[in-house]
Amino acid sequence: EAEKARKEIESLDLDQLKAKCLQSGISCEGGSQEELMEKLIVINVIANRKEQEKIDEEKKNGAVLEEEAKRTITRNALNETLRNETVQQNKNINILVQEKLREIEGTRSKDTGNNNETDDDYDSHGDIDGEPLDSDIDGEPMDSDIDGEPLDENEL
Repeated sequence: EAEKARKEIESLDLDQLKAKCLQSGISCEGGSQEELMEKLIVINVIANRKEQEKIDEEKKNGAVLEEEAKRTITRNALNETLRNETVQQNKNINILVQEKLREIEGTRSKDTGNNNETDDDYDSHGDIDGEPLDSDIDGEPMDSDIDGEPLDENEL
């Protein structure tokens, strides 16, 4: 770095050296051309190092960001896979539940011979278990038929 800065500085004449010193913020009063050159070489080396550090930091930050992006993509893919597996497991559970319900219904049908209740299951004077129909849906005594007409003696 110093050699590169030295070559750059040595190619300048005295006026250019003074201008460069002013740009760099150093005093160019009362110094020989050699002293100005040495000051500028040191300043250029420091400036070049700072520039290189800045470039290296930007590269490092870029690499960190790239690594974070890769982790985020991987995490999102894993989350999506987990969601899909959960959905599939829920579907499988639902299928098993449905199969079990069908199995239970099949067992119930075998026990009664018929799982569908028909009008034959009710006798003309009572509900399904043979007890007399003595009250309506709200627990009051039955005093009218479905049309709202009073019950006659045959219906009582």
